[in-house]
Amino acid sequence: MTNAIIVNNLKFNYGNQQVLQDVSFEVQSGKVVGLIGENGAGKTTLLRILLGLLKTNMKVSILGHRPGMSQSVASMFQGDLKLLGVKVGEILAEVAAQYPNPKAPQTVLKELNLSDLAHHYLNDLSGGQLRRVTFAMTLVSNASLIFLDEPTVGMDVNARQDFWINVDRMKNEGETILITSHYLEEIQQTADQI
Repeated sequence: MTNAIIVNNLKFNYGNQQVLQDVSFEVQSGKVVGLIGENGAGKTTLLRILLGLLKTNMKVSILGHRPGMSQSVASMFQGDLKLLGVKVGEILAEVAAQYPNPKAPQTVLKELNLSDLAHHYLNDLSGGQLRRVTFAMTLVSNASLIFLDEPTVGMDVNARQDFWINVDRMKNEGETILITSHYLEEIQQTADQI
């Protein structure tokens, strides 16, 4: 089985503050990996490096490329887009247009039980609804490697259960997923490796 992610002795500093030191790991294609840590441990920094948003000279490979060079990668960060005057269906269509082989936005909305929100404005949604739409924006990419950064923060109990059902479905479809979380008990039932 091939590795979707390879990281060798990664180090990263913000100025004089060391955030990551000698981080090494591999993620096999088709696996779900949980990255657990407290606030400030460097989880989001690591994801930003893997996405190519932060530059480093260290050896990092994403789907056989340098970070930021593959169109088969999508991410769900902690912050949600609360754009004024933009409807849910519109933002999903815009995200889909950025990928070579996206899922139909209507299909993703149906899979996530969000069809009734398609014509609602993002700025009118509750925090939990907006979080679920952010997840939909990630899924519409149809990417083979997905990064989920603290994905369930702000979701109610039912939304969290639905989220994990969808992650299990994605896992069964062979997608590679790296999830950061504070909640070991939440992620350990799905992750192949923590």
